[in-house]
Amino acid sequence: MLRIQNRKDWLEAMLKIVTPVLDALENGELKKRLPSYLHEDRFEFAQLEAFGRSVLGIAPWIEVDPASLEAEEAKLQKKYREQVIRCIEMAVNPE
Repeated sequence: MLRIQNRKDWLEAMLKIVTPVLDALENGELKKRLPSYLHEDRFEFAQLEAFGRSVLGIAPWIEVDPASLEAEEAKLQKKYREQVIRCIEMAVNPE
């Protein structure tokens, strides 16, 4: 069981959940990597749902003023903010 005891634990847990989705989408492989056996009837929408839920979960942290974060967390936030932007670009790419 995951135990969240402080901000660092919370951040690690959040990123553990969203990173595989963001990495796969950024590389154009989300459809290939996302398991299809879980909800076969929803597979057509599964990639969009996975990305949407990931961004919904990470958005409040991405929008925090980086000046209010410690340097290491601000650097990580910048990395994920830029990755989310690239993922949005990939998600709307018709190809």
